[in-house]
Amino acid sequence: HITIVACINAAGRALEPLVILKGRSLPELETNGISVCVSENGWIDREIKAQWFSKIFLKSIDKSKKNVLLVDGHSSN
Repeated sequence: HITIVACINAAGRALEPLVILKGRSLPELETNGISVCVSENGWIDREIKAQWFSKIFLKSIDKSKKNVLLVDGHSSN
C-alpha cells in the first residue's frame, strides 16, 4: 500500500507531496522534492498527519492571510 498526501490551493499552487510507504524502515530513495515516510500498513495516521501539518503545511502558507484546510473524513483527521 502507498498513500499520497497532496495539497493544492485554489490558485493552483501545490505543496510538496508526502508519500507514505508500507514498511518499518525507510529505504534509500532519491526524493527530488517529495517527502517520504513509512508506516506499518502504508496508511496515514495521526502522528504522520501532525508532522505533515507542522513541517509542510504550516511552513508553506501565508500566515498574514486567512487559510482554510479541507480534509476528508479519514480517522487521522
